[in-house]
Amino acid sequence: MKEIRPKEDKAVSPIIATILLIAITVVLAATLVTILGGFTHSAKNTFGDAAATVSETEHNSTTYDLNLSVSSFSGSSVGNSHVTATVTFTNGTTASFALSNSTAKYIKSIKPSSSSFTAGSVYLMVASGPIASIDLSYSGATIYSSGSISLS
Repeated sequence: MKEIRPKEDKAVSPIIATILLIAITVVLAATLVTILGGFTHSAKNTFGDAAATVSETEHNSTTYDLNLSVSSFSGSSVGNSHVTATVTFTNGTTASFALSNSTAKYIKSIKPSSSSFTAGSVYLMVASGPIASIDLSYSGATIYSSGSISLS
């Protein structure tokens, strides 16, 4: 004789339950990242911003004089050795160096007007080619970007 069993209601299978738990965890994690993401962005530039005028003149066929005059600076003064200049030449070559009284590859000499980077500082550089742009940074944060430089 055939046994008649009453129809049993079954709960959600273990596989579907696992998938639901993983989906809920992913949604909660994405929500937390979205909410807390604004708190974890690194500070762009806590040191300050500089404004400067840059002029370049051809000294002779192999050297160019660059005059960088800092007109304003919103940060506190810091030693020239802590400010990094990145010069891009018109041929695409770049050179990075500290603004202290030293030399670097493609830069024959640097003559700062003072020992610290602040408003009123003037830097005279002799480069081995025409310069397209110069960027200044402190601890990885850009404090000045010249855009394009043209010969005067």
